[in-house]
Order: sequence, then structure tokens, then C-alpha cells
Amino acid sequence: MSKTEENSSPPSPAALRGGVEAYFDQCEAEGVFPDWPGLKLFLGVFDDRIYEQWQEGDDERASACRQIFAMAAARRESWLIRKMTSDNKAVQGCLNALKQPQNGGYTDRPREGGEIRLTINLAGVGGEEAFK
Repeated sequence: MSKTEENSSPPSPAALRGGVEAYFDQCEAEGVFPDWPGLKLFLGVFDDRIYEQWQEGDDERASACRQIFAMAAARRESWLIRKMTSDNKAVQGCLNALKQPQNGGYTDRPREGGEIRLTINLAGVGGEEAFK
């Protein structure tokens, strides 16, 4: 798979996996984070519609592409977690990257529909009368 040409037809799953692995190997050798835009550039995918076309449908090729990109996302998430837990200076930057959907989609708030419950125990502080 050429990293300089833009292809509109999906590569074979083996070629796509090889390209993704080559990108992660290059990033590891350079000691840099394997970011999503960098992966798209490396693969020669400059248009998100092409990426989406590779994953559309219920056939084996689309399923394999979804698995490959899910594996790449898990590897990016793992990289960020390991970096933030081993380098105190990188915590905020890694956390910001982990909030991006392609890197894990972490949130600081409960997801929609989540119930938040607060229980106040007044025993030992004078009961309800103390708050009037």
C-alpha cells in the first residue's frame, strides 16, 4: 500500500494491517505518539469519506477494516495511558488526547442518562433542626 497515493478503493485487509503496523513501528522508532492524523497521512487517506467507505457494509472486508482501526485506536489509547502514568509532566496533554473520540473518548462527566445521587447523613450533627 502506497503512503503517497490516495486510493478510493479499499485495500485488502492484509495490506491495511501492514500499513497500520508499519506506521506504529515508525512512530515507536522515532519515539513519537502514533496520532490519528499521522496514520491517515501515512496510509494516504486524506478524506474521511474514503476511510468510512472502507468500513461500510457487513462483508468480511469491512469487518476486517473495522477491527484493524479498532486495534489502532486501542494501541493509541494504551500509549497515552502508559505515557501519562510514567511521566508526570505529560499527564494533562495525554488526558486531553484521551478525550478525543479516536483515542478513547474519555469524559470528565457522567454520560447522558447517568444518575447522580447524593446522600447526606445528618446523624451526629444535630439532625434536620441544625440546618434551619
